[in-house]
Amino acid sequence: MQQALLPKVPAELPGAGIGVCYRPADRGRDVGGDWYDAFELPTGRIGFAAGDVVGHDLKAAVAMGRLQQLLRYVAVGGSRPAKVLQALDEACPAVTGTDFATLGYAEYDPAEAVITYACAGHPPPLLVADGRATYLNEGRSAPLGFQDGRDPRPG
Repeated sequence: MQQALLPKVPAELPGAGIGVCYRPADRGRDVGGDWYDAFELPTGRIGFAAGDVVGHDLKAAVAMGRLQQLLRYVAVGGSRPAKVLQALDEACPAVTGTDFATLGYAEYDPAEAVITYACAGHPPPLLVADGRATYLNEGRSAPLGFQDGRDPRPG
C-alpha cells in the first residue's frame, strides 16, 4: 500500500535525471509516513523532498499525503525552501496526524546549477556532484510542529 501512496516520479525532468528507491526499515509494515517527491516548478527549477510523519499506520500515511500535497501547492506558488517549510509548519496544527514530522525540501536550478534547501528535523541531504559526496548540514531547523519551541504532542 505504501508504494501506491508514493508519487510516480519521472526518470527525467528538464536539466536533471531522477532516481528514487523506497525501502522501509520494517519490512512487516505495509503503510506509514515515509515519503519523497520530485516535480517541476513553473520557474524552471526542480523541487524535491523527503519526509517522514511519525507512525506506521494509515493515520501516518494520510498525514503524509496531506503534507505532500501542501508542499507542492506552496512550492508551485513560488515560495523558496525555507518559506515552504515555514508554511507547512504553520499548517501542522490543522493537519491531523502531523504531531511530529520531519522534512527536507530543496530546489535545483539547472540553468544556474544551484541548489537551495532547508531541513526541518530531517537528516541532512547528501549532495553528490563531480564524484564527491557532501552532507548539506546548513539550513536546519526543528521538526515540523516544533518551530515555536513548544512540543505539540499532548501530555
